[in-house]
Amino acid sequence: MAERVRVVIVGARFGGLTALHWLARKARLGECAVTVVDPQAVSVFRPSLIVALQGEPGRLRPLRVPVADVCRRLGARWIQDFAVRIDAAARQVHLAAHPPLSYDLCLWATGVDPCWQFIDGLDPSRGGLCELPLARATAERLAAWRGGRWVFATGPLVADPAQQPSLRAALDAAVVEAACCADAGLRRRGRREATEIWFLTPAAVAGEWLGARSQALLARELARRDIRVLTGVDVRRVEAGRLVLADRTLKVDAMTWVPPYRGSRLARWSRLDDGWGWVPTDAVGRHVEWPRLYAIGDIRRDGLPKSAHSAMRHARIAVTHALASVRGTTAPPPAMPAVLHVLDLGDGRGLFSAQNTLYGGRLDRAAIGRWAAWAKSAFTWAYLRGRGWLPVMP
Repeated sequence: MAERVRVVIVGARFGGLTALHWLARKARLGECAVTVVDPQAVSVFRPSLIVALQGEPGRLRPLRVPVADVCRRLGARWIQDFAVRIDAAARQVHLAAHPPLSYDLCLWATGVDPCWQFIDGLDPSRGGLCELPLARATAERLAAWRGGRWVFATGPLVADPAQQPSLRAALDAAVVEAACCADAGLRRRGRREATEIWFLTPAAVAGEWLGARSQALLARELARRDIRVLTGVDVRRVEAGRLVLADRTLKVDAMTWVPPYRGSRLARWSRLDDGWGWVPTDAVGRHVEWPRLYAIGDIRRDGLPKSAHSAMRHARIAVTHALASVRGTTAPPPAMPAVLHVLDLGDGRGLFSAQNTLYGGRLDRAAIGRWAAWAKSAFTWAYLRGRGWLPVMP
């Protein structure tokens, strides 16, 4: 009997859990022995943390997927630990508190690192939304809000300027979504007239990684709702009660940030990055130097930070090609990537965007409607109910 293929999945969020599910479906019975490594016992469904700005903090509690439960159901072993180095030459993943794990295939889906300190004076205490405790604090701030200037800002993406697609903002779509949901929540409470809402981004346009049609719809929506937009922003320093920009100082009463993002520390420590912390891969996610190592999601040099759809697409393609590589078979090449996204506008509507123009294609579709918000809710419900499994995505 042939030895089982040793597969190590590093990371148990969108990319890692999707990879685990595809392995369970594509691998032959007994073909693989799978180990999942992640320090967190639960995977938080981060796209729906936006409900914090709809004034419903109680809805944050169910947005979690228990990693041990998923691994147990799919026949994988889970190790709760930090990966500190990937030795691609020896095919080993070194852990903080456990012996190294040897692998025949490694699927790497740890995501990128928030880099709050990239901006002087910026730290999580200033206000954020990307993690569960920050979202809870934001919900409590909204509940107690009486008025003033609330700034929603995104930090820059720290990357090689030649990296493609070339983006300036860490993820401004999530921040503008938060601004819209805050606007809607304050209107429901009769506090909008006492509030200035500002949206700040280092990008040249709001919704940088959406398509041009989505950007146009978004600009009209922001103007209609009197959300003030500053683009091309260079934040020099964050202080209590104000932001010091390159061209002005802006007084603020509250802030909500998506912090700057940089490539993975694990990639840098492992010397498997492009010099900026991003993992260079081919079109199927295979490392350009180490063919048994596949990167999934944000950490890829061609990835889009914080794009759940992209991470899930990467996972399916990586699993398909990784299994083909150990079997000695040929897998079909992937199609041109497309970015799908829905922004919850907080008022029962959503902005749907589907485009591949970032990759040189011509697809650029956009629409605003209640059906888009419903679709996003259905996505969330299906993902949580399926414990990270969405067979129709991507």
